[in-house]
Amino acid sequence: MDSFAKSSSSSELLTISNTIHKLATNAIREQVVTFSVDPSRSNLIIDRLQAEHRGAKISYNASSNVIRVVIMPSRIHECAPGWLSLEISYWIASGTLPVQLLNLLRISPAPDIRTFIGGYSNSWKAPDMTLWPKGASWPSVILEAGYAETWQHLVNDRELWSAGSGFQVNVIILVKIYQPSVDRRIKAKIEVATYSRQGLLNLVSEILVPVPQAPLNNIPLTHADIFGATLPAGLPPAATVDLNLDRLRTCLTEEIIAAGFLV
Repeated sequence: MDSFAKSSSSSELLTISNTIHKLATNAIREQVVTFSVDPSRSNLIIDRLQAEHRGAKISYNASSNVIRVVIMPSRIHECAPGWLSLEISYWIASGTLPVQLLNLLRISPAPDIRTFIGGYSNSWKAPDMTLWPKGASWPSVILEAGYAETWQHLVNDRELWSAGSGFQVNVIILVKIYQPSVDRRIKAKIEVATYSRQGLLNLVSEILVPVPQAPLNNIPLTHADIFGATLPAGLPPAATVDLNLDRLRTCLTEEIIAAGFLV
């Protein structure tokens, strides 16, 4: 990198870092901020931001050249990854997922991933939660939650994980918690997309908050969804485990009320 590029990169980094610091210093709730950056300097900027702002969630989408930073992720935000982790415990307890298979599955909150392909090459993202079969190149299940982030941010993340992995991620779960309305009410929804190597197979959407009049339907995942090409011999690929949406709704409702808002 020549001296001019180094100087430009340092100036860009200082501007971004100062903005994040000011927001973090004055923040009273979760916030999101985005920055357009020169792709030739993205890796350097992201590495430095990661070192300087460890409490923030930082990602980079190479297709749009945008760095996104979530400051002060809230307990409302963290309901979704906690719920997915809890669901695995229920699968084991109910016997729908044999306990010995846990040795073949990594349950990883926020792993750093930079191995995207195609137009997303050089992107960087840490999802809120992943299920990652041992020996697989990509997670099989990814969860992204957004509170300060917009629904479009989450849809962009889904495109990154699906197309940017060459459709090697089997299931992408989006949980969007909306900002409070003027009457301090918060709404939330979930979308679960399943994929084959050719693209989207199925998309299920459910309202989580306010509480729907009809009971929420559980969303099934197959063993093939969870383990993909690493499916253990003898495990029926079409057998299912359930994502229990009532448990997620309960967590969200409790945290929304605890934060002083209404559902």
